Amino acid sequence: FEVIKHVHPAYPAASRRDHIEGHVTLEMTISVDGHVLALQVVESEPPGHFDSAARDAVRQWRFKPKCGATFSHSFKTTKRFAFNIDDERDPPEARRIPPYM
Repeated sequence: FEVIKHVHPAYPAASRRDHIEGHVTLEMTISVDGHVLALQVVESEPPGHFDSAARDAVRQWRFKPKCGATFSHSFKTTKRFAFNIDDERDPPEARRIPPYM
């Protein structure tokens, strides 16, 4: 499966204000039609700060089989989300490295 709709988690305002950084690892169950059926927090540091933001984003994700493959059952996968304040101030598109000269 590949992600065809990807929503980035929002940095929680209280965590940003208090300069708290961390990560969340989610286990997700994906249905045969590409929807997220279930989510479980596998790891969270610091506990509870970023869980809801990661879950809210992933619930909006959509998947499709790669290269025309078909599946007759759901599957599980994991994804780790890092929450770093520097990433919030300097979005990915601003951090692109210029072409090699």
